[in-house]
Amino acid sequence: MFHQAPDKAPIFIVMNPGSGDRDADSREQVISDALSRAGRTFMLWRVGKSSGLADTAREAVRLARQQEGIFLILKPHRLAYN
Repeated sequence: MFHQAPDKAPIFIVMNPGSGDRDADSREQVISDALSRAGRTFMLWRVGKSSGLADTAREAVRLARQQEGIFLILKPHRLAYN
């Protein structure tokens, strides 16, 4: 069951760019800049190895639940932006 988050709910993002993603830094910056310009509170974790992905995601989910926030997990090399 999904619940609607408040309009200004904090956003907890886990990025897993994958090996060889040379654009990960710029994508992370685009995401951070967009959320900052929108006045959103957010935390962003960048996981370099899939071995830490599960633990990082669990922590992000825990914080999102605790703060009635939004949890996202991204594989940024699949995102398109201008």
